[in-house]
Formats: sequence, C-alpha cells, structure tokens
Amino acid sequence: GSAEENATKSTASSAAGRHAATYTVQEGDSLASIADSLGLDGGWRALYAENKDRIGVDPSNIAAGQTLDTGAE
Repeated sequence: GSAEENATKSTASSAAGRHAATYTVQEGDSLASIADSLGLDGGWRALYAENKDRIGVDPSNIAAGQTLDTGAE
C-alpha cells in the first residue's frame, strides 16, 4: 500500500467509470462529438467500430434517439 500504488488504483477505477456503457444520440450529434464529449479512447473510429452493426456502412448515419454502445465495461 504505498501512495503510488493507491494513486494507480484510484486512477484506474475512475477511468473505468467515467462514462456510461450506452449513449442515446441527441439531435445534432455526430460520432466525433459524442466521442469527444465522453472522452473515448480511440475517438469516433472506436465508437463506430463498437456500433457498426447498428450504424451500417456510413458512420455519419446516426439518428436522434438511437442508442450506441460506448465500449465501457
């Protein structure tokens, strides 16, 4: 239990819990704006990869009210 070990543990737990597992698209959202607002590692490309089956071939084809998986555990 050194201070350094404790700091590492608290950083890891807060990083894991910083965003919800799903996000509901709002009017005017883009994958990039969602990824930025949630601070997602990998940005919009990671968000798109996580939701490609829901979004389809065009990453800009998201609709208000649509639920996206953020990749959070």
